[in-house]
Amino acid sequence: MTLFSEPRVAEETGRRRVVQLLAIIIAGFLYTSLPSLVSLVQTGRQYDLANTTGTVELTELASRMKTPLQLLFLLVCAGVILLNGTRMLRRSAGRLFLVGGGLVFLLVVDYVLTGSVTTSVLLVVVVAVALWTIGLRAVDFRVLGMVAFTLAVTCLVLAAFWSDAWQKEDEKGFFGEEVLAGPFSQMNVLGIALAVLLPFSLSLRTRSMRAVCLVVVLASLVLTASRTSLIAAAVAVVAMVMLGVRGSLTTHRAVLFVGTLAVSIVMIVLPLVTDDRTLFTNRGGIWINAREFTAEAWSIGHGLSTFRFGGPLFQVTHEQAAHAHNLFLQYWAMLGVFGLAVLAIFVLVAVRNSSAVLSTTIVPATALLAFLAMGITEVPLRPEIYDGPAWITWPIFLALVFMRTDHVTKPQPEQEPDSGVSVQGSATSLSRPTR
Repeated sequence: MTLFSEPRVAEETGRRRVVQLLAIIIAGFLYTSLPSLVSLVQTGRQYDLANTTGTVELTELASRMKTPLQLLFLLVCAGVILLNGTRMLRRSAGRLFLVGGGLVFLLVVDYVLTGSVTTSVLLVVVVAVALWTIGLRAVDFRVLGMVAFTLAVTCLVLAAFWSDAWQKEDEKGFFGEEVLAGPFSQMNVLGIALAVLLPFSLSLRTRSMRAVCLVVVLASLVLTASRTSLIAAAVAVVAMVMLGVRGSLTTHRAVLFVGTLAVSIVMIVLPLVTDDRTLFTNRGGIWINAREFTAEAWSIGHGLSTFRFGGPLFQVTHEQAAHAHNLFLQYWAMLGVFGLAVLAIFVLVAVRNSSAVLSTTIVPATALLAFLAMGITEVPLRPEIYDGPAWITWPIFLALVFMRTDHVTKPQPEQEPDSGVSVQGSATSLSRPTR
């Protein structure tokens, strides 16, 4: 009886985790993207032509949807927390205190600076608690591979049959004056989502599925012409190759650590030394303004509203930027050394977790490097607003941070990591046989 009941319980538990993760992702997508999609269906994409940020002007119907969709998102997260209530008592909360506490600390620092509470931070905290209660394992990331495939195929179909799936962008298009934005308000939103999802193509069950998923995701990425996303995808592909080749666990961990350090250095140094305001589609100007503005308050920053439209930075420079277009500069400008300390904690915990499962899967390590590469010229993790790509960026990163590693046994000396995922003691295994 035991031989058959334990695998069945493991399978049902794994299905629960996957369904709950998917529910949070879908609810987040509805909250962040459905209003703009409704506006696109109603009025088309003509507003993008006059707005360099690509933000679609919401219609009256779409605007009325935002509050109910936010409530739905919160209810889904709360439901996940309640369903996992008893499981929380059996799990260490150390990483939750580090990450959730870090987010609350940012909220407190911002309150000291501005005297107001930024509710978006609380939303991220709720998402973090919900994902922690699930108890995700690396094997559950297979659902993210399916999300990547579904999103890429959907966008390619929309590109073929819906003219408003394309955004007019004279300067960026590889094959003409239009770039693919799919159901989103702007091509960079789609590009960011595809780039952070790309590594999870490796989590699918078979090599043919992995190959097909990689092809369709990369094809969609090229059509977005999002340079930042393509850089992140390139880093992910290099990481896949370097971590996927035969080698010892020590070698693969060295690749992860060196890669993390190298990409982080580029992320930090590039905006500090840039003096060309036109660099990376005028991101250089944003970096110069932000770093000069932040130099006056390097220790504590200017608050979470620094990059708000008409906010503190705009009032000094009279040049509007929705965000810093650099992960390091964003947290430094907003909350100084306190923001950077919290960001460092996030990254270090993710590195530790990704390293802990390298004996069984390279997917988390590859995803982390893609995330950091994205941070060179974009901000995939914005605490001050739950924006367009947040429906997928925050859940993925928090999944890396809260991924359970206590079930991973110490590998044999000759064992090497696989591009698939496997979990010891689970009914599901995707690793190649040990050589």
